[in-house]
Amino acid sequence: MEHLLKGFIALSLLFSLTACPTTTFTGATTASTTGKDSEAVTRNFVRENIHALAVDISKGEGETLTTFLDYIDISDDSGKTEAQLKEQTKYFVAFLKKNYDRLFPKGEPDAETFLSELYALMSADGGLKEYAVEP
Repeated sequence: MEHLLKGFIALSLLFSLTACPTTTFTGATTASTTGKDSEAVTRNFVRENIHALAVDISKGEGETLTTFLDYIDISDDSGKTEAQLKEQTKYFVAFLKKNYDRLFPKGEPDAETFLSELYALMSADGGLKEYAVEP
């Protein structure tokens, strides 16, 4: 029994030391926000997670990218079917991956550059300009 308890404590400690910062951050910001508050929360999320976001965008998948998609509500459109929303999200992820070099010039993740380039790129894209929020 003592070995089981020590194993559980070690596992709990290991999990707490390796937990992803995204999980901690999103858990602290799940309150409903709108307008400027929502933009501020999204901006803060990007600042706190820019390196992980860059990695996920380069792969086209990942927890930080998924959380970012939730923050910007790219698939939050009540007039579309679930299949259309999935397709829209897939389009946006491919859009991010295709524009990686513009979003992260010189390969160095920077939140402000990422957000301003994302706005410019989305504003110029017919399928995404309605979601572009000026940084």
